[in-house]
Amino acid sequence: MPHTTEALIAYDGSEPSSAALRAAVALLPGANFTILVVHATPVTLDQAGAARAGLPDAVVREGIAGLEREILTECHARAEAGAALARDAGAVAQPATTAASGSVWREILKEAARRDSDVITCGTRGLGGLGRAALGSTSSALVHHADRPVLVLPA
Repeated sequence: MPHTTEALIAYDGSEPSSAALRAAVALLPGANFTILVVHATPVTLDQAGAARAGLPDAVVREGIAGLEREILTECHARAEAGAALARDAGAVAQPATTAASGSVWREILKEAARRDSDVITCGTRGLGGLGRAALGSTSSALVHHADRPVLVLPA
C-alpha cells in the first residue's frame, strides 16, 4: 500500500498564507494536511508587573485566564477556517494549534517532528533579502533549519 504524504501547513489566516494553502493542496494531491496555527503563550503572573502593582493577584490571574481563553478560541477558529479552506479544495485536512514561547519557526519544526510530517509548507510575504535580514522570516528559518522538505509558496 502506498504511503500517504503527511503535510503540515503553517497557517496564520493571512491572504499569503491562504494562497499557499490552496497551492499546497493543488501540488500535493492525496496528501493529508494538518493546518497549524501557532500562537504566543499568554503573559504569566510574574510578567504582569504593572498590573500586579495595582490589582490583587486573583484579579490579574483571572484576566490572564480570560486572555488565554480568547487567544485559544481565536486560534482554533483560524485553524478550522484553514482546514475548511483545504477541504473545500478537495483535501483531507485537520486543524491544529500550538503555543510558542519563543520563535514560531522552532515550534513549527517541533510540531512537524511530533506529527512525523513528510513536508512542511508555508507562505511568504515576499519581503526580499534585506527585509528578511532585518525582520527575520519564518519561511526562511524553516528552510535553513528543517530536517525535512519545506515547500515555501509565495502568494
